[in-house]
Amino acid sequence: MSLNNFKKVIGNIKDAVHVVMLYFVNEPLLNPDVFLMVKYAHQNGLYTEISTNATLLNKENAKKIFDSSLDKIIIDLDGTTKESYEQFRVGANFEKVMENINYFCSQKQTLKFKKPFIELQFILNKLNQNEVEDIKILAQKLKVDHLSIRAFGLGEYAYSEAERKILADKFLPDDPRYQQKIRYKKNGANFV
Repeated sequence: MSLNNFKKVIGNIKDAVHVVMLYFVNEPLLNPDVFLMVKYAHQNGLYTEISTNATLLNKENAKKIFDSSLDKIIIDLDGTTKESYEQFRVGANFEKVMENINYFCSQKQTLKFKKPFIELQFILNKLNQNEVEDIKILAQKLKVDHLSIRAFGLGEYAYSEAERKILADKFLPDDPRYQQKIRYKKNGANFV
């Protein structure tokens, strides 16, 4: 979406909505105007949120996010090891993503910013089902505001029945403990 079209949309909805979520199954940091969109929505009194896989969450984009007044960022990290992460996020580089996440979280702490609220999201799957305790430890180390462990989903809107069966065999957790949605929340300094 262009910035001009975004401004038109905001002009039409700003009195009827409170939250603008600038993502849905895509990477918002690919849009060079996303930071201006966040700032514009914020100037119109709207709460703003993005979700990113952190591949493009480099130092330059981190600064732009902090300058944009973004309210919430969801950072997807679907593995605590190179092996589990790169098999699930094909084409992504685990070391680079971890560098980006570490930098972003440490900058928020160093600059003593309250925003954006950082949610670390871990999509539980067959490849990372043995890393639940590790992601909880990592979330504490990063000092994120919230850790969300989400179930792996296969929406009918995106996949045919045959594709869902193949992906289910490859990615759905087979550990009986994780057959349903799990969500961990911050309780003081710990995640429970």
